[in-house]
Amino acid sequence: MVINKLKNLITNLFQKMVFTIAVLLNIFLLYSLVEMMPAGKYSLFFDFLFYVYGLSIIICVTTAVSYSNRYASKPSIFFLTAVLCLVFSDLTYFIGFILDFSEFFFADRIFNILGIGALIHFLNLNRLESKDSGSHLDQVQA
Repeated sequence: MVINKLKNLITNLFQKMVFTIAVLLNIFLLYSLVEMMPAGKYSLFFDFLFYVYGLSIIICVTTAVSYSNRYASKPSIFFLTAVLCLVFSDLTYFIGFILDFSEFFFADRIFNILGIGALIHFLNLNRLESKDSGSHLDQVQA
């Protein structure tokens, strides 16, 4: 739903530069997270999957921020909130499980519940918005 709305997004050179710097910084941080993992505990295949998962999270956050900046509506705010909460949930799970800090599991559950709640609310708002715009088109055609 979000990608279809962002296909017509027009950006300037400054926005492209900021986007590139932010993505490169996040890729560096992803590399740093892989280096934090205990040596010998995981295979090379795990590293590959971790990088793929990290890159998909970077793309998802970039999409959510772009969507929120482009439309600045209630559904876009709730989508951004959902994505950020789910990312923080994954990050706190990483800290709790991989780095063995069990205190972070509580934060993982809270962020996960908030993220899923915001995602459900986004879907509900998006459904209501599309229903309203559809009924408006029916009135214009009549």
